[in-house]
Amino acid sequence: MAQKRYWLMKCEPGAYSIDDLERDGESSWEGVRNFQARNLLRDEVEVGDGVLFYASNAEPSGVTGVAEVARAGYPDPFAFERGHRYYDPQSDPRQPTWYAVDLRFVEKFPGIVPLATLKATPGLADMRVVQKGSRLSVQPVTAREFETVRRLGAAAGAAVAAAVGEAKAGSGPKTRAKAKPGAGAGAKAKAVASKAGAKAGAKAGAKSRAGAKAKTTAGAAARAKARPGTRPGAKAKATRREKGR
Repeated sequence: MAQKRYWLMKCEPGAYSIDDLERDGESSWEGVRNFQARNLLRDEVEVGDGVLFYASNAEPSGVTGVAEVARAGYPDPFAFERGHRYYDPQSDPRQPTWYAVDLRFVEKFPGIVPLATLKATPGLADMRVVQKGSRLSVQPVTAREFETVRRLGAAAGAAVAAAVGEAKAGSGPKTRAKAKPGAGAGAKAKAVASKAGAKAGAKAGAKSRAGAKAKTTAGAAARAKARPGTRPGAKAKATRREKGR
């Protein structure tokens, strides 16, 4: 029995996504028109092999889930179908040029594992997908790389769950307004600046009030001296209003 191998297969979400494969359960992986990728599908990909489902040309591009090979390489039927976008008039059914495989859905990651994360993760530096200029739609990966990416997918799900939990905890029945995305850091910075400004303002205000009190006392004394019996003016009451957000 052949040893299980692992692959990364790319597809644009607009053509076929991990959600589509989850819905269908099983689907053909056709339309490969690169000879190197064709050779892998025809000669090396076997039933039971693990597949990292990669969304290419996406925002962001990355691994979205896991599939397994349900059927090994066979002639791509669409290469012989006139009018189909994958039709190739030079492909002879007796000596087919292009091959396809069938994939079976295994799991969808709760969160995508983006290319940037793959590049930054130790142990994945040799993956072809992280290499500059690597555009092959079918790429071999090692068992260790496969399991590392799978763990990253689970971790992405945990991060999503934690974010959802924090959002639920932060929203109560008395909440009147929702914070705009990214406003948390700005609000914190504004709060710090506001606190510093309040301290500076209070200090300046204290000096100002002390000066005003001294002037008022001196003025009252002068008026009392000039006009005996005249009561000093009452002190002005100060009010302060704070602006909150």
